Amino acid sequence: MALALVVLPIALLRRGVWRWIPPTILLAWLLVGLGLNALAILLMGVAGSYGFMLVLAVLAGLGNSVFHPADYAILNGAV
Repeated sequence: MALALVVLPIALLRRGVWRWIPPTILLAWLLVGLGLNALAILLMGVAGSYGFMLVLAVLAGLGNSVFHPADYAILNGAV
């Protein structure tokens, strides 16, 4: 999973899924999403309550939503 989270933004940049966004802004946006996702997942390991874990799950989902929709475009193009 960790490898996929690192490789996926690079694959999205190379495939040109989002052609209308300048590459520097896109890379920054993907890295912010990746960082938010990774940080939330790491903090889930030390969450002291169920409520805090739910908040972290929402943050992880927001971080994942940055690059997840383009996964389907890449998969559909490969099928």
